[in-house]
Amino acid sequence: MDLGEGWDVLLLVFLVVFVWYYIRETWTSGIDGKTPPGPRYIPVLTPVWTLWVFLRDGIWAATAGYAAKYGGFVRVWLGMEQTFIISSASAAAHVLKSSNYRSRFGNPSGLAHIGMHRSGVIFNNDVRSWKAIRFFFVKALYKEVLDRAAGVSAIATRRQLANIRDMASSNPDGAVDVVTLMRRITLEIGNRLFLGVNIENDLEVVDKINGYFAAWEFFMIRPTALQLIHPSLYRRHKTAVRALQDVVGKLVDKKRACMNGDEAEEEFSIPKGEHDFAAALIQAQESGQLSASCVRQCVTEMLVAGPDTMSVNIYFILLHIAEHGLEEGILREIREVVGDRDPTREDLNKMAFLDHVINESMRTRPVVTLVMRRAEEEDHVDGYVIPKGANVIVNLVAVHQDPRHFPEPEKFDPEHFKEKVPATQFMPFGLGPRSCVGRTIAPVQMKAVLVTLLRMYQLRPSRDHKSLDVSRNLSEHPTEPGYMFLYPRVDNS
Repeated sequence: MDLGEGWDVLLLVFLVVFVWYYIRETWTSGIDGKTPPGPRYIPVLTPVWTLWVFLRDGIWAATAGYAAKYGGFVRVWLGMEQTFIISSASAAAHVLKSSNYRSRFGNPSGLAHIGMHRSGVIFNNDVRSWKAIRFFFVKALYKEVLDRAAGVSAIATRRQLANIRDMASSNPDGAVDVVTLMRRITLEIGNRLFLGVNIENDLEVVDKINGYFAAWEFFMIRPTALQLIHPSLYRRHKTAVRALQDVVGKLVDKKRACMNGDEAEEEFSIPKGEHDFAAALIQAQESGQLSASCVRQCVTEMLVAGPDTMSVNIYFILLHIAEHGLEEGILREIREVVGDRDPTREDLNKMAFLDHVINESMRTRPVVTLVMRRAEEEDHVDGYVIPKGANVIVNLVAVHQDPRHFPEPEKFDPEHFKEKVPATQFMPFGLGPRSCVGRTIAPVQMKAVLVTLLRMYQLRPSRDHKSLDVSRNLSEHPTEPGYMFLYPRVDNS
C-alpha cells in the first residue's frame, strides 16, 4: 500500500466514525418521531459551543437560558455527552423519583480533584459505592439526632452571635456580614452534631470551605485538557481543595485521639448513647470497610453542607423577612409556641407561619437551582426518549415558579404555602432515592437559628434582593459580603 492509499483508508475510517457519531448523537427523538427542541446539532461544533456556554455562564445560568429559549424539554450537549434540560414539574418528579436516575454526572477527573469521584455522597457517580456510603449518612440522621438538632442550633447561634460586635466593627457603617456569620453558625452546628471536636479557628475553616466550593464549581464539568490553557488557575483550585482536606484530616485525627482517650472535648463531644457519625466512619476505616480518604471526604461533606448552602438560604430568608416586614408575625408565633425557652423539634413543627416564610424564600430565591442526574437506563419523558448514559438537568427554578401551581410566581407571598403543596410541585431538597440526605434535618436547623436570632436582634437590610450580585453556577451564592444591620432587641420577651 502506498502513501496515497493509506490516506484514503484513514479518510474513509474518519467518515465512517463521523457519520456513526452524528447518527448516535441525533438519534434521540420522540416516541412519535419528533426531534427534541434545542440547538441544531453540528458535529464537533455544537458540543464545543454548548460546553463553552456552560463554562462561560455557569451551569445554572446556561440551564435557565436554554430553557427560556427552547421550552420545558431541551436537548444540548456538554462536551460530547447528550444532556436534557427538564423544566416541567411532572417530568422533574418522574426523573427524580425513578431508580433509573440514581447516578449524577460530572467530569470524572474533575470529581477526583475535589475528592468526590466514587467517594462521599454528594456527587459520587458510582451507584454501588454511593449506596454503601450513604448508609453512614442516613444512620447519622435518626430521630434522636433530629431531636437534638434544635437545641444544638440554638446554642451554636447564641455562641456565634457573641461575635457580632467584632464583626460589625470591621465595617465602617456597622453592618454585619450575615453570610459569614451564618457559615460560622452552621459549621458549629455540624461539628456539634456529627464530629464533636474543638475547631479552634472557625473563620479559617469557613474561608477554606469557600475555596473548596469555588474549586468544586470550577472542576465539575471542565475538561481536564483545559488545564493546558490555564495551568495556574488549575493549580490554585487544587491548592484550595488540599487546604480544606488538610484541615479536615487534622480534625479527623483529633476525633480519633478523642476516641482513644488522648484528648478531652467535653464542650463539643457527642453525648454518650447517641450515634456518632465521625466515630462510625473511623471504626469502619479500622475494620477495612472504608479508606482514610473516604472517611475524610464524608466528614468534609457533612461539615461543608451547612456553610455551603444552608447559610446562604438563611441569609436570603432574613432578607425576605426584613424586606416584607415579617418580623412581628414570626415573633408573635415564637411567643405563642415557644415562650422564653429554647425551641424543641416539636415546637418548630408547630410554627406554620415561619415554615411558610422559609418555603416561600426557597421557592422565590433558591440556593439550589438545579439537580443533575445521569440516566442508567433508557427512559421516556414528555414524549421523548432519554437514552442510557445521557445527562439530565432538572431546572428547579422553573418547577417552583410554574404559574399553574403558584399564582403570581415571581411575587414573594407566604400564602402560597397556606395550603399543603404536593412534593411533586415543590422539591427544594429533591425527590426519590437520590434526594438530599439532609432534607429532614436542614429545616430544623434553619428554623432554630432563625428563632434564636430574631429573639435577640432586629433586622434591617443594607440592600434588597434585586441589587444583590450573585454567582449562578452550581448554585446561587452572593459574590459579595452579605451585609445586614442587626440591632439588639430592647425587650427579648
